[in-house]
Amino acid sequence: MLHHQFEKELTHLELISPLFSRDGLFAMSYWRNRIAALLADQYVIPSGARRIARLLDLLDEVEQRPRIEDLRFRHNTPASSSRT
Repeated sequence: MLHHQFEKELTHLELISPLFSRDGLFAMSYWRNRIAALLADQYVIPSGARRIARLLDLLDEVEQRPRIEDLRFRHNTPASSSRT
């Protein structure tokens, strides 16, 4: 992959990374595969490996968060509705 193609793809993923969500339109595996595809070319720019690692760490964090539906379920359990 050429330098400018790598930089363009990596910058795009960095810009949209705040939108990563387990409840999002695209599965987390989709984003992980897009980022992993850049690993082979990470040497193209000096900061490539560091930036890819940061994106992969962010994905790990997002995957550890509870899903929105799990939060709703916990909120609607009898234990939470018995409070007065």
